[in-house]
Amino acid sequence: MSQTRTSKENTVVEEGRYWDPHAVKGNIEKGKTWERMSIRDDCGNMFKSKFGDIDFTSKNTEYYRFNGVMQSKRKSEAWEIAKRITRERGIPNYNPDLHLHGVQMGQRMLQTYKITGLEREWAGAEDTPAHPGWVPGTGIYGIEMDDVNYENNMAMQQSRDDISRTSINGMNIPHETIERRFGKEVTPETINTYMEMLNHNLGAGALIQEHVTETNPELVKDCYAIMFTGDDEVADSIDPCFITNIDTHFPEYQAVQLKDQIKDKIYQVCRIPTMALRTSDGGLARAWVGQQASLAFVGAYDIPAGDAVTSDFVFTIKHGDVVFTGTALPYRRAQRVNSIGGVPYGYYADICQSSRTPEAIKGLDGGIDPVKVTVEALTPGCVLTDQGWLHNYLAGGSSSWASYVMSVYTDEVLEDPSYYGADWGMHHYKCGVGEVPNTLKNGMQIAEVVGQHFLASYDLYPAMCETHFGGSQRFLLQCAAIGAATGALTGDTDLGQTMWMYNTHIEKEHCMRLGFYGHDMQDQMGCGHNASYRSDQGSPYELRNMNFPDQAMHVGHVGGYVGICGGSAHARGAAYSTNPVIKLAFADHEHIQFDWRYPRREYGRGALHDFMPAGERTVVCPAYAGGITANIPPMYEKKR
Repeated sequence: MSQTRTSKENTVVEEGRYWDPHAVKGNIEKGKTWERMSIRDDCGNMFKSKFGDIDFTSKNTEYYRFNGVMQSKRKSEAWEIAKRITRERGIPNYNPDLHLHGVQMGQRMLQTYKITGLEREWAGAEDTPAHPGWVPGTGIYGIEMDDVNYENNMAMQQSRDDISRTSINGMNIPHETIERRFGKEVTPETINTYMEMLNHNLGAGALIQEHVTETNPELVKDCYAIMFTGDDEVADSIDPCFITNIDTHFPEYQAVQLKDQIKDKIYQVCRIPTMALRTSDGGLARAWVGQQASLAFVGAYDIPAGDAVTSDFVFTIKHGDVVFTGTALPYRRAQRVNSIGGVPYGYYADICQSSRTPEAIKGLDGGIDPVKVTVEALTPGCVLTDQGWLHNYLAGGSSSWASYVMSVYTDEVLEDPSYYGADWGMHHYKCGVGEVPNTLKNGMQIAEVVGQHFLASYDLYPAMCETHFGGSQRFLLQCAAIGAATGALTGDTDLGQTMWMYNTHIEKEHCMRLGFYGHDMQDQMGCGHNASYRSDQGSPYELRNMNFPDQAMHVGHVGGYVGICGGSAHARGAAYSTNPVIKLAFADHEHIQFDWRYPRREYGRGALHDFMPAGERTVVCPAYAGGITANIPPMYEKKR
């Protein structure tokens, strides 16, 4: 499953030599970073599309004279909307003249962005709930920074919702309770009946009662329940519409691993309505499913609802074998289970499904491509942990912070050094991905090569510094590239994360500084903590989350940890990073609203305002209510 690189023509650096930043121009002209992608050769075109006909290699900034926010279509539209709101409400609204206390912002270019990697997709053409008929290989260009702000991007919000609204229940304990305590037989027929009832009442309908209030199905059409199991015989006996077929959703070598871990256990995956999260948090998912699943069991197995044994049975549904996507947070955070702040990094990596796409299996010269998995998992990791959690929830608003993490999934900048490091390492160590010995010496060597390559890019293209607005953002990208390359070559998550921290010294030696306050403390102490045995410092990265000490405000960096967890697991041939149950629970791309196989594509569609979110209430809004009442049956019209 790994690919050995033998040709020197495919590498920029000769065997045994480090990258020479002073010779960067000559090396770039001679070869390509990766022969199938040629990202470095496209950098000029990318910057030309962003900055126009200017010399983007020049260090002269005379051309940075623009018309402030009026150069942005989105901000111009927002200003006009705000003026109307101010007139209607009588209270001042958005006013870009107040940026920087009224200082005119005419000197910075508000350039557009390109979503990375979409042209290289050759799969994923199936219709999905959010956007039917997507054509693989379609690029997304011209996105403004406001388009990827969390509040403006429906795909980003939906990715958070789909995690929080998921409830995973093991069914073996409830089935055993039914057979032993109630004397009922559990068969494929009763399971199918139960699933039909559960899908009826999970979102809209009522059970055990009649003529009671129910929900308009259009409001909750994103709500459903399915199952998966590692037992092929059991899976074949259940109605296909209720089962996730592991063999058809995963490559053969991954399917074998997953079924071996799940064995004969049956798991139920429920997505409660997205609109339910509007008034609650992720903890609602367990309570919601516990209530509705209990009623479905009562109806399917004819269980007496008021029997004393029923309370024991209900306990098995709500607490017996429940898998949460995220742990409950400390009291000061005021969030229950399934909050994005409590999702372990390894779970984020498993939620992302890019490791089972054809591009990740046969993308790197016919072999597995862990860099693809890293950068895809890194994207929702950054969006959700940084924009959705740190800035939107903890800091109290995510406006302006989207600019911080958008660099990891735009303009091909992260892919270039990541693939360069993987390509260099396969040639230098004469082995495939996941096969380089995971020694500290090798990790430091990879980190230094990739780090110097990245720093040389900023020297060659000053326009990159304009695109990446601060040292902390450039530090994030360099660390992510080093971690991606190290994890891809060694298959070792901890070594990849440690080299992320080691980069603090590489960059500080070059630039004399990193970013703002958090980086000097949290990242420089990371090398020691990664090797610590203390429980509050040295947990495996797959099991850490946003509430781990020293990382509660790790601005912009946690997404990188997520990507390294996913890419390293893929490099060593693993089907999942941390939990096979989580991996399988988010594999049903044909049902779930956000397609986790291609998170970058989904966020790009959200930026184009072309992603249809779930939980919309238009069917009961005034514009639609008139149409409903106008078509009521004549018998009711007479009564009115």
